[in-house]
Amino acid sequence: MEDKKIHNWVKPVIDALLVSAVVALVMYTGILDAFNRSASDMLYQKEEKSPSPDIFVIGIDEKTLDKYGKLCYWERRGMAKVIEYLNKDPKSRPAVIGVDTLFTGKNPYDEEEDKLLAEAANRYKNVVFATEAQCDGDDENNVPYSDYLDKPYEGLTDINHIGNVWTPDEKDGIIRHGLLNVKVNGMQGELLNFSRVIYNMWCDYNKKPKNPPPPCDERGIFYLPFSRLQFNEDVNIIDLLDGKVKPEQYKGKMVLIGLRATAMGDDFKVALNHQFIYGIDIHANEIQAYQRNFFPREANSTVQLVLLLLAVFFAELFFQRSKMQNVIIAMFLILFGWIGICYCFYNYLEIVLHTLYIPLFTDFLFIGSVTRNYFRARDEKIILGRYFDPVIMKEIIKNNSDALRLGGSKGEIAVLFADIRSFTVMSEKFKTNTEAVVDILNRYLDMTTRCVRKYHGTLDKFVGDQIMAFWNAPIEQENAVFLACHAALDMVSELDGLQSEIKEKYDWELTFGIGVHWGEAVVGNIGSSYRMDYTAIGDTVNTAARLEANAGGGEIYISREVANILGDSAKTETLSTPIKLKGKGDSVEVLKLVSLEDKNIG
Repeated sequence: MEDKKIHNWVKPVIDALLVSAVVALVMYTGILDAFNRSASDMLYQKEEKSPSPDIFVIGIDEKTLDKYGKLCYWERRGMAKVIEYLNKDPKSRPAVIGVDTLFTGKNPYDEEEDKLLAEAANRYKNVVFATEAQCDGDDENNVPYSDYLDKPYEGLTDINHIGNVWTPDEKDGIIRHGLLNVKVNGMQGELLNFSRVIYNMWCDYNKKPKNPPPPCDERGIFYLPFSRLQFNEDVNIIDLLDGKVKPEQYKGKMVLIGLRATAMGDDFKVALNHQFIYGIDIHANEIQAYQRNFFPREANSTVQLVLLLLAVFFAELFFQRSKMQNVIIAMFLILFGWIGICYCFYNYLEIVLHTLYIPLFTDFLFIGSVTRNYFRARDEKIILGRYFDPVIMKEIIKNNSDALRLGGSKGEIAVLFADIRSFTVMSEKFKTNTEAVVDILNRYLDMTTRCVRKYHGTLDKFVGDQIMAFWNAPIEQENAVFLACHAALDMVSELDGLQSEIKEKYDWELTFGIGVHWGEAVVGNIGSSYRMDYTAIGDTVNTAARLEANAGGGEIYISREVANILGDSAKTETLSTPIKLKGKGDSVEVLKLVSLEDKNIG
């Protein structure tokens, strides 16, 4: 029995290990990474209703370009005017002005405008200019570096307020991360990103403590939680230069100036709703994240993989060994439970977990379990249909009964045996005509089986020309003895018709005897680990077999236990002399069943 229990666990464990190995292989290929990132974006990236009151964006939009022409014709002179206008009252000036346009190289046609912009910036010293250092690779310490820096012309670099505006995207072209710093060849230290320089200057101006930098990986890259698609969308350079916007409202604030013209190619697809937003709004999102100090860090990928494989292993093990209703409940618990865990980890522990993999693979396992159960139920139905009446079979499947579990259990059953008389003589008669023997046997077995199933009996086995059936197992039946006896009477009733057919075709008179007994027996799956049968064993079975062996052709012998249960419903004949059954020390009272009223059956 212990070996059976071990055997019953080995295969599911091996299957679960194989499934986990397949999942590991799929994860190694990375084919689901893009889907996982998109699912995580949907769960984690949520737009807030109101932006930070400290951040203002002034756009260089299509209206600005239509009025002033291309940037190269006005931007340096115009930007100088903007800086002067915003700083005209030292008591109400912005804490910092971030200009997200690249002023690289001097203007060979108009040196005056270069001078104007440099003088304005140097005068107020609250301007941060954009520079771009695209990552070419990593140095020996895995720190991103750049061989070339698109930096402002010489007059502006004296200000020392510059920040890197390059933002890394991913394989699917969506921006989910920021780059805090980058190492530039020929430059001391590391170049901070544009938004962090602005935030630091704002804190210094307002004498606010700086929140720590976001947790980065070894390459200086951090996860960016977006909060807005656009900041102050209605304000542009025209409004500022025309004096429609009062600079006092920017007192102590961060003013970001950048492109908001689609034609200029400064729009990027971001994780928030997978929408395109302008580069200046990405920097605004970073600054707002610095203020909130909310930077969830991505959990270690190896730990997440191990967690996934454990979840897959135990889910597959559970799905294989559980009832379908429990599998469905478990699937929904895993699905919604994991999403809830991801949400809580993100918002309260500031940890980013892979959203998709565990629910996705659980769904696959669930589909596999449903498919497996469907084919298993179909096969079991076919197999059970050979042994059980459809009514019993329906109850077994409906209740997912444990009555067919491996091993046996004690219970009271009604056992019926039927056996052809003079089968050996018949075999000798038709020894040159084996087809006749097979045909007679099949007709007899078909008829007796039909009678057993008509009265919801369990067909145990055929042993040559002998048939064994029992009632009250695998499910309990209140009228088990009545059902067994009615089946026996139907067999005798149909014997005449079958005899006539066989007599006419083969010149042989078929007859058989029947025995029925009621008592305790062990019923269950009995056998070896290689072959098992659902059967009954015990003295009750032996007694029924002995009753059948003593019955004459067309006779039904029943025990006193059966007769007592049938009571007045049955017409019986007591044998003139008690029969000593083989294997029994004492004589057993045997009765011949003649008829039975049609009641107490269903």
